[in-house]
Amino acid sequence: MSGKFSRGQILLVVAGALAFIRFGFLPFLEWQDAWRENLVVLTNRLDRSVGVVANREAITKAAADLEAVNAKLRARFPQSKDDDSFRLEAQKSITDLFVSQGATVSMFDWILDGEEPRSSLRYVRARIQAQGGNRALARALARLEGGYPNAVLIDVLGNAQLPAYGPTDGGTGLTLVADFYFRSETPK
Repeated sequence: MSGKFSRGQILLVVAGALAFIRFGFLPFLEWQDAWRENLVVLTNRLDRSVGVVANREAITKAAADLEAVNAKLRARFPQSKDDDSFRLEAQKSITDLFVSQGATVSMFDWILDGEEPRSSLRYVRARIQAQGGNRALARALARLEGGYPNAVLIDVLGNAQLPAYGPTDGGTGLTLVADFYFRSETPK
């Protein structure tokens, strides 16, 4: 050869260079990118781990505070093994409450049950009709609202019977609709 390359040799060198770029250099760059991404992920994990260790006391205190708040909320909503058990216990308790205040419960009807979609709470809705003196029913209603933080009164309708002569404690009929929320051990 006289120092000049033939056209075939130049094409062969160019084809070899392109093949090297395509099958050697580009995969090497992709491998380096993947390796760099792995290093970034590992570095971020390490930074989080260091942050967790460095803030362990604050995280532990925040977890304890959250657990205390959750315990208070759980105490507000009684736990029952199922809807029927809760209904039976609530009906007896509420009937006893009205009787202890000098009123009588003439009807206790469970009309609806359901689940609160944004929490793990269930609820049952009751329609309660009671009779008694105005003061007795007012006391019973106040004790129901104050003593049952899991109760939400939906509707209260009173039918006062005013006495014809003098300021006496006339009889009253009370119809009450309320939802009672609870935590169920067996989710539906």
